[in-house]
Amino acid sequence: MNSIGSECNDLKKEYDSCFNVWYSESFLKGDYKSDPCSELLKNYRTCVLVSRLVGYFFLFKRDPLKALHKILILIHRKEMR
Repeated sequence: MNSIGSECNDLKKEYDSCFNVWYSESFLKGDYKSDPCSELLKNYRTCVLVSRLVGYFFLFKRDPLKALHKILILIHRKEMR
């Protein structure tokens, strides 16, 4: 499955690969504490966030209130994590 932002596909594939190895070789064997993929996930999530913000910037030119609303929702979701 591709990323929501096409420019993030390589980062997503790299994270997915790491996660699948960790899940099968560590998690399923009881090692719940290791987190070897956290940096990859952070990089991927940052890429997606930037990709979405760039999309909202172009929407802002057409419909500023709608774009601002979408950005505020995105920020709120990020703060809730």
